[in-house]
Amino acid sequence: MKKQNNEPHFEELSNGALRRYQAYFNLRGENNDLIKSREELIEVVKNHFNSMVIDEKKVIETFMAIEKDQTNEKNNTIRKSLRQLEKNVVKFLDSLRSQT
Repeated sequence: MKKQNNEPHFEELSNGALRRYQAYFNLRGENNDLIKSREELIEVVKNHFNSMVIDEKKVIETFMAIEKDQTNEKNNTIRKSLRQLEKNVVKFLDSLRSQT
């Protein structure tokens, strides 16, 4: 989806993706008008995207922090499930012991 100069092909995005980008960044057309045509929307999104200044190091750090948090949350959920399973096994074994 990248051109040789690393500019994305905005034309290949769905209307929904373009509209979500527009809504997220509150983009408007020329003279602050509503954007009606797909071509104008693509042009506005492209101009906005190209005008953004991005701190690549900060983006990577933020992404890694999010990934770490999600991994920790997933691992904690697995550990909780295992603890619950262990408790259920203990209850079952206790019930068997009490029956004998």
